[in-house]
Amino acid sequence: MRVLKLIGLGAVVLVVVGLAAGVGLMYHDGYRAYVVHTGSMSPTIPSGDLVIDKPARDGFHAGDVITFRHGQGADLVTHRMVAMTKQGVRTKGDGNRTADVWNIRPAQVEGVVATHLPDMGYLVVFMQHPTGIAGTVLAGISLLLLWGVFFPQDEPLRQAVDDRTPEREPKARVSTPSRRGDVRNVSRYATRPSDFSLGVPLDAACPEDLRVLHAPLDYRS
Repeated sequence: MRVLKLIGLGAVVLVVVGLAAGVGLMYHDGYRAYVVHTGSMSPTIPSGDLVIDKPARDGFHAGDVITFRHGQGADLVTHRMVAMTKQGVRTKGDGNRTADVWNIRPAQVEGVVATHLPDMGYLVVFMQHPTGIAGTVLAGISLLLLWGVFFPQDEPLRQAVDDRTPEREPKARVSTPSRRGDVRNVSRYATRPSDFSLGVPLDAACPEDLRVLHAPLDYRS
């Protein structure tokens, strides 16, 4: 069980590290991700998809889907390039009937769409809100709880309980005297007056070396 737990934990760590390393390398090479908010590129790229753009420095031509800025603002548009004219780059959304009214300069092109991930844009938008962060934290806690369910720590817990259990002291026993009826021998085995009782009282006038009593001894443990 412990080996399986270590293997599972190692696999999770490798996946997380691999994803982080891959995203970091792609970002360093100029790749960017954008969320599609409208349906102007439907059905090719529906609203809610996440597009992955490669750098525009690699070149683009008519037919490519590009992401660009059409004005001085920060808004980005992802449309298909339909032509290159003297006035600039002409674009059109696949879901639109007519071409866009603007002409953009090549320097305004931010990237060329390399691929898109269906519906992943919703996840990105969700993660940008405080509720998304809280949901992610709760999901992590749930995974930890599920991990404890599938990989319980039985052996350490049992060992801890065993360590805390005190050892029981052996029950004291009164051994039978080697010589039955020997008062001095009985006093050597019995530690308390209540450990034995005599059936008849002893006469004070009896000699000290009395060997036989009138009643058997009753030993109590």
